[in-house]
Amino acid sequence: MFTTPDRPLDILAVLPELAAHARRATRLHPRRGNPAAGASSVAGPLLWPVDEPWPTCSLPHLTTVRREATAEEQARSPRTRESQANGLASMNTEFEDLRARFPADPDVARLAGRWDDGRSRIPAAAPARVPAPRTITAQELVSPEQPVPLVPVVQLRAADVPEIPFPEGTDLLQILWCPHWHTTLSGPQQHYCGPAPSIFWRAAARLGHTVTRPAAGGAGGFVLEQCTVHPEHITEYPDPDDLPEPLQEQIYAWEDSLGDESAFDYRNDLSLAPGLKTGGWPYWPEASRSVRCACGSDMHLLLTLPNGERAADSWDPVEDHIHTSEDYNEELDDPTRFSGAREGVLVYICRRDPRHEPWIAVE
Repeated sequence: MFTTPDRPLDILAVLPELAAHARRATRLHPRRGNPAAGASSVAGPLLWPVDEPWPTCSLPHLTTVRREATAEEQARSPRTRESQANGLASMNTEFEDLRARFPADPDVARLAGRWDDGRSRIPAAAPARVPAPRTITAQELVSPEQPVPLVPVVQLRAADVPEIPFPEGTDLLQILWCPHWHTTLSGPQQHYCGPAPSIFWRAAARLGHTVTRPAAGGAGGFVLEQCTVHPEHITEYPDPDDLPEPLQEQIYAWEDSLGDESAFDYRNDLSLAPGLKTGGWPYWPEASRSVRCACGSDMHLLLTLPNGERAADSWDPVEDHIHTSEDYNEELDDPTRFSGAREGVLVYICRRDPRHEPWIAVE
């Protein structure tokens, strides 16, 4: 087990109005290892129906390609550029002006001297005209030659994540995704670019055999390291941007009263836990706006998969306190090795019917 320390302060004692906005979450505390097939885990192995083929993706993938430029692309290309000689002359004039204005300044003299030395090493000027490109490198959607096997993201038992609304008759959640870049998915972002997830709700007692992750090339850090998980149930409060304005103002006024020397603040220490987790609130303000399913129902935050487990030191598990903020330990700080987004990935499901198409946000 891993244990989140008590918060530096009981925020409900200061702002009891926050109780109405509390949400249950489960920190999964992933650690590299070899999980049992029926256990909650990251990246498999998975329990799987005997007669069900492994899922694949045939959607177009965003791929870097090198190809011949079209006539339109050649026409748009700049055909002239300032010659190197003209550029050097312009910079030289600037340095001469500096020397004239500050003749006794040692910093100017030193900078100008370095410029003179560097200028002598620059090769002869390039021609003023450059040809339009015959080939270009571009990001384009390309359909795979063969369907791409999905890779496991998480397998979660209902008993480990009680805040997740499992459909009736199921007790095992499996999330898999295509580990390539896609741009044609449903989600709260207008311009989505990320992996394509599939969600499976299972009854564990009906699953006949165990499967391990297939070999996958993948892209952008979307293939995760296999980890055991150690669920811990916590309570979270929203980012200030997700609260009514009067309550936001109360939080900011309270933080101001603590002074600049305070060792903690609401957003970083008292509201949202970092790391891989289910439920709770999103801790990236850009992603925390309310989203709706195509059926019109609100959506529930199912999974948060971040770049690493660490944030403010106050969230470090008690069992990890021998590691300071200056110590980097990949197996503790970045066990899943997910690196497919600046901050991470959020997966949402419909509150009315979790079997509806999930939404995914990449921050």
